Amino acid sequence: MFPSEKRGISEYMCFLSGDATIVDADGTKHEIGPGAAIFLPDGWSGTWEIRRTVRKTYTIIVTPG
Repeated sequence: MFPSEKRGISEYMCFLSGDATIVDADGTKHEIGPGAAIFLPDGWSGTWEIRRTVRKTYTIIVTPG
């Protein structure tokens, strides 16, 4: 498990393979596997628990300012 945060960027991810759980700071869990997609906005923080290597496509959006 490792911590992650988005500061100055947002990220949209679409998962191609793997098995993981992303947990928001408020405890909301997102199960990740092939076909899953998630948007993490600027200011997001949480943790990742990766059970099987994750492959993804992603788009990074830089926050103006």
